[in-house]
Amino acid sequence: MLAVPPTVQGQGSLSLGQPRRPPPSPPPERQSHGEGLSQAAQQQLEFLEGRRKKYMKAAIQAKQKNDLEQAKSFLRTAKGFEPMIEAAKNGKAVDISKVPSPPGDEEDDFILMHHGDVQISQKAEDVYMQLAKILKEQCEKCVSYSKQFTQLGNITETTKFEKMSEDCKKNLEILKLAQAQGLDPPKHHFEKRTYSIVRIFPELSSTELLLIVVKGINLPAPPGIATNDLDAFVKFEFPYPSGEQAQKHKTSVIKNTNCPEYNQSFKLNINRNHRGFRRVIQSKGIKLEVLHKGGFLRSDKPVGTVHLKLEKLETECEVREIVELFDGRKATGGRLEVRVQLREPLSGQDVQQVTERWLVLEQPKVERY
Repeated sequence: MLAVPPTVQGQGSLSLGQPRRPPPSPPPERQSHGEGLSQAAQQQLEFLEGRRKKYMKAAIQAKQKNDLEQAKSFLRTAKGFEPMIEAAKNGKAVDISKVPSPPGDEEDDFILMHHGDVQISQKAEDVYMQLAKILKEQCEKCVSYSKQFTQLGNITETTKFEKMSEDCKKNLEILKLAQAQGLDPPKHHFEKRTYSIVRIFPELSSTELLLIVVKGINLPAPPGIATNDLDAFVKFEFPYPSGEQAQKHKTSVIKNTNCPEYNQSFKLNINRNHRGFRRVIQSKGIKLEVLHKGGFLRSDKPVGTVHLKLEKLETECEVREIVELFDGRKATGGRLEVRVQLREPLSGQDVQQVTERWLVLEQPKVERY
């Protein structure tokens, strides 16, 4: 960081008897820029300024690494916050879902790594590996939750999970340093942490419904077909915008197994506010049919069908079911795992209470500067 020398004022000579003038008051905009704002507006302003500061810091770090293109990119992003900050100062609402995510791979300081003939026991290596894995998973989880709350415009929860993510990153760096210096794995413990999360699938638009055909389980083979000769595929019908204009697709064929794994996704077009769509969700659902692929001059043979109900999408953003396959009204014994996702529920928010064991490191004494 560059040091800026202080400016010295009032060093000129004064005539005897000339009264001292009081120093000029700062311009109004520099007097407590958040003064007069509501608590929500003040929160928004602090959030924007904090995010801008992170990009400025990332630009400095990139420049120190001689990555000038990256530094310029971070600087441009930081400058892009200025109109949003100005709007927030004037009490105008800013859509934080359009605010850039924090720059990745930040480091709060430089770490001195010692390389040499450091010997660590295999057991200690295993502990280090496990601790690093857990911390990475915690970090990814926090980033995911932060993005979801950003999409919902919730600044408080966004900043909370960003802070938790930064703490995990710091612990990862401490862990790497301790391992490089040949220290024993740092002492650690697990805490129970409970927090509310709002489930959302931000990668989906509001006009998309995602159907995922996961796998078949113990599918029955049609008469004349051996179980290990089953070549199964799934076709489905989504009766929207109407029964006559239903959206239809099918999976690829998985050969020679009665437990095929598909993991295929299909994006379907929807209109959340259309009466016909709400009717499909509330009463019709999606029809899925499993078939055995016929050979040359042989037609496909039915294995079983099911109607997947979708009423849960009213209050949840995902339906995940392992459904029983039927031959008419008779259960076949085979099952199909299917998932359906919306960006967010049709009514309200999908709020869930989560309690998890959270890894906390008791930081060792390591050399830093």
